[in-house]
Amino acid sequence: MLVPSLGVAEDPATGAASGPLGCYLLRHGVVTPEAARSMLSLQGVAMRRPSRVHISIDSRDGEITRVRVGGQSVLVGRGELGPDPRGTDDRGTV
Repeated sequence: MLVPSLGVAEDPATGAASGPLGCYLLRHGVVTPEAARSMLSLQGVAMRRPSRVHISIDSRDGEITRVRVGGQSVLVGRGELGPDPRGTDDRGTV
């Protein structure tokens, strides 16, 4: 999540982006199928929250067959989302 106005200019670990990035790298020949099975994305260094996201892309006959992304995490916040108590009009506008 990036919120520059609140001082969050970099996401320390974007697992949701790492899988597609791994697929892109494999599909466009930046990495070999063998290398794609074990990649590591290093992020968050500039914000002093270094993170490692492990990426594994399996393929067969040039087609991607499985994408795995993982790593360890720590809880840094907690919250709750709900409907706006002010309600909305028929267009969904508050």
